[in-house]
Amino acid sequence: MLVDTSVWIDYFNGHASQQADRLALAIADAEPIFIPGLVLTEILLGLKTDLEASKIADLLGAFDVVNEPNRSDYIEAAKIYRFCRSNGYTIRSTIDCLIVHSAYVIIGLYFVKTVILLISLNVFLCD
Repeated sequence: MLVDTSVWIDYFNGHASQQADRLALAIADAEPIFIPGLVLTEILLGLKTDLEASKIADLLGAFDVVNEPNRSDYIEAAKIYRFCRSNGYTIRSTIDCLIVHSAYVIIGLYFVKTVILLISLNVFLCD
């Protein structure tokens, strides 16, 4: 499972949401969870102190890190952006396109299209 930043933030802040509840269940069941470096960075950017950031980084160290993007990943992320834009969807950031591509590489297109990844994008509506 690849989880987007917004879901991790809800989980750590104790905000009830369907996605945060699903993440809690996945953690309790020891399901494989992957964290792209970009998501880790986004999570740590939002913390107020170095101590908080260090604690959260340590906690997230329990999960698998996605390999860093290479040239072909950036090209594929750009394709995702153009595809969605041509179908009437605006993606809010290029980082989100890289995260979606990482999810595709890790667990396949079927899961991306059925929103099992818990990524908070409308990109899944594109066919």
